[in-house]
Amino acid sequence: MRKRRRLRELAACLLLAMAYVVPCRGAAAGEITGVFYKNDLNQPLSGALVALYRLDDNLLADFTYTLDNGRFTLKPPSAEGQFYLVATKDQLSRRVDFHYNPQNPPTNLMIQQPQDQSAFAGWVKYIWEKVDSVVQVLIGILLGLVFKWRDDRKKARKAFTRGVGVIKVPVERLLDRYLRMKESIEAFSRSSDGSGERRADYVLAVGEVKETLLELQKDVGARSDLEDIIYDVRKEIGFNSYLTFKAALQAIEELTNSNPDAVLTSTPDARAELLKPFEELRESFRKLQGHPV
Repeated sequence: MRKRRRLRELAACLLLAMAYVVPCRGAAAGEITGVFYKNDLNQPLSGALVALYRLDDNLLADFTYTLDNGRFTLKPPSAEGQFYLVATKDQLSRRVDFHYNPQNPPTNLMIQQPQDQSAFAGWVKYIWEKVDSVVQVLIGILLGLVFKWRDDRKKARKAFTRGVGVIKVPVERLLDRYLRMKESIEAFSRSSDGSGERRADYVLAVGEVKETLLELQKDVGARSDLEDIIYDVRKEIGFNSYLTFKAALQAIEELTNSNPDAVLTSTPDARAELLKPFEELRESFRKLQGHPV
């Protein structure tokens, strides 16, 4: 009984001693391990050189070659400190810097091989990055200009609406007075005896036209910026229409101030020519707004 127990104790001691004498290679304390691969872990790089260097003096501490599965193992450095390793395959290298601590050594380092890049490809990439950055800046500037242009156009339209709105009411009133004036002219023409009453109606209508015209000219003169506002929104069409509009006002003023009776005594064709500024006023203001009055 005692002899069997003695044998069991001897066997246990022998197994314990073997565990210390023949340790597993992958489980050695302080070793640095990792994997060197190409694009992903399914593409391990075998036979790649992995070298370990001390950072302070760049002295080689150890080196090895990767196995078929891309794994490598480096001996533990003699002391704690800053190190870096370089993994090289097909003239392509990857460097990894780290702090080595024997109590917590770096294990299972995942190192990916850098992509092959020729000098020409490098220049192309560099130029493309520069061009891309310039394009991004230009796009930003262009967008800024577009937003500013839209904002300026919006402000110009508001100013145009206000400016044209100031003169719209007196223009419509003047054209309304012109229609009454035409009616009095037609009534005078139909009278066989040149009725004094018909002529009085005409003189009254001319007076109303002159009064409304004076009001309109005052409003137009108060908006000295109206030409610029119209040009900003309606460009050449609006600007030319505004010039025609002002010329028509001037012609109406000359007609009503110089000899308004000439309209009554003229032939139909001559009368139409004398009243032409009123039609030009109507048409130019319609074009100025971009739609019928």
